[in-house]
Amino acid sequence: MKNKAVILFLFLSGFLFSQSNIEQINVELHPDVEFQTIHNFGASDAWSAQFVGKWPLEKKEAMADLLFSTEKNADGTFKGIGLTTWRFNIGGGSAEQGEESSIKDEWRRAEGFLNNDGSYNWKRQLGQQWFLTAAKERGVSSFIGFVNSPPRAIYKEP
Repeated sequence: MKNKAVILFLFLSGFLFSQSNIEQINVELHPDVEFQTIHNFGASDAWSAQFVGKWPLEKKEAMADLLFSTEKNADGTFKGIGLTTWRFNIGGGSAEQGEESSIKDEWRRAEGFLNNDGSYNWKRQLGQQWFLTAAKERGVSSFIGFVNSPPRAIYKEP
């Protein structure tokens, strides 16, 4: 019985859709007319670069080429997508807190540079820092630092 109902449904659906008139749409292309200017083409390191940036050198170099390269391969295809802007997530320190951060997915936690005593540890976020350097080496000219939360070192429980 179930199979007959499915077949009837498909038949009726096909009948209904075949009876509708689909209006033709014409699209005109004007490749010589500039309609907008795009100032940059970017992406963000949040949050995967903290892990990918610690991969073996050969793998992360290949990933950086795919993201930032504007070079062409021998066959004329592009080596990468040629990002011109790279956004850097300045972490709040939830990675150091681990599960106490209440962020269940470790891929959504981020190390923070700020220590509890107000000093900075620039050896954190090494994965992201690697991609920041790789972007600059490959010609990226625009960088944006952003935060998703305050540094945990200065946050006090109410």
